[in-house]
Amino acid sequence: MSITYYHGTNNAERIINLLVGNETISKAFHLTPDLTVARNYGKVVVKVELEGEIEGAHVGVINKEGNFNKNVGNGIEIVVAGPKAIASLYHNMVDASVMH
Repeated sequence: MSITYYHGTNNAERIINLLVGNETISKAFHLTPDLTVARNYGKVVVKVELEGEIEGAHVGVINKEGNFNKNVGNGIEIVVAGPKAIASLYHNMVDASVMH
């Protein structure tokens, strides 16, 4: 099963380095299955392809009380935080690339 998520950023080089380079994720890392949502979080979008679900990740609605962004509506977010979820992300990742 192939799963695609997106991460909007203004620093694609750093995100690619976190995902497939020498750095590792140490705090919450946010993904979304919706490209339109990701585009609202930065000038560049990093596409992340996985071969399975991220175990231990939190799946929720972006627009919670006090966190309303009319540009993203009620988009879905996947919050990768904690050792289990981070390890699962790395284990299941097939590819990460910058979209132009």
